[in-house]
Amino acid sequence: MHVWGGNKALLEEYGVDYKKIQSEGWTWDEFYELASIGEQENNNGEPQYGFVFQGVDEELLDHLARNNGIPYRMTEEGIKWDDEKILEAMEFIVKLRDDGIMPAETAAIDATKRQEMFYNYQALFFGRAIPYSEPMVEARNEEIRNGETEGEELEFVILPIPHNEGAEEVAQGGSEGYLLFTQRNATDEHVANSVKVLEHLAGSDAIGMTSSALALPIVHAQAANDYELPLSEDNEVAAQRLAGNVLPPNTINSELAAKDDMFKTQVVVPTFQGLISGEMTPEEALDKFKTEAESGQFKP
Repeated sequence: MHVWGGNKALLEEYGVDYKKIQSEGWTWDEFYELASIGEQENNNGEPQYGFVFQGVDEELLDHLARNNGIPYRMTEEGIKWDDEKILEAMEFIVKLRDDGIMPAETAAIDATKRQEMFYNYQALFFGRAIPYSEPMVEARNEEIRNGETEGEELEFVILPIPHNEGAEEVAQGGSEGYLLFTQRNATDEHVANSVKVLEHLAGSDAIGMTSSALALPIVHAQAANDYELPLSEDNEVAAQRLAGNVLPPNTINSELAAKDDMFKTQVVVPTFQGLISGEMTPEEALDKFKTEAESGQFKP
């Protein structure tokens, strides 16, 4: 499950009511207002931003598009990233960059650099994160206390992805399962034993241990009673609420799914790189999406 995150010490320093955000969500305008901390520096004299996100892929645009009424990039009708809603998402991203809320060099920031900036108190809010980020941060805190790692301890706060005014808040994520394929000459005994393996893998203990280890909301009723998540009370409440907002899987067939993946790889990623680096305007990026969406290779 994808989430955004915050540095608890900085959130409290700037008076951000993160518990309200966790329980109620927030709009793009509310996020912008809170992230507009102005030009700041951390204690080491390094620049501190309102928001840091990796820019080497399309995830930021995907998060905001989903929270502006475009739940799926591809449907049975074709590519949906061809209207004003995706334009609004791109305009918002450019505004964050141009107003200094995001680093000007976001196009070159990868996941490792983003995480480093968060650890160095250079980000009030950051994405993308996962619920497991909390135990990751706590493990780093332990290393700092033991003298194994240099740095300043911090606390991670789970936050939802903001939604545009009037749009429904949705979370990005899903759950995994198992499929059993049988050969034509499989005996009943062999199939029965295979089912036992699946029942073990998808049983209470297996799901409980896995979900607990990954700090993900537990979907098995019995496992939820037997296992605890390594999350603070506030973060567990936030994670459980977000789990209830996860979109159902896209129901497109495998052929359309392949076209969607190709559209992402060949069109979205390079176009977003041009947008976030300042080489393309949101309008030019939208035109690129429209042109490619109308081409034969991406039509249903």
